Amino acid sequence: MARIYTKILSSQVVKRNINNHKKAIGIFHATQDFFNLVAVLFMDYALYPYRFWSMLLSLVISIANKLLILFL
Repeated sequence: MARIYTKILSSQVVKRNINNHKKAIGIFHATQDFFNLVAVLFMDYALYPYRFWSMLLSLVISIANKLLILFL
């Protein structure tokens, strides 16, 4: 039974489906984080304009990090 199960798991179709699923989840989380960061960014700009550029830089780094994880 275990041997059949490992054969099914090691098949290319299952691997491809798992990878696609991971990518879809990754894209979803990346977009969610992006919109959260944009909201925080504009709120922060309204309160502390001098911190705006550091927040913008952290947003760019965060997006680059998510894309790097997604495509590696």
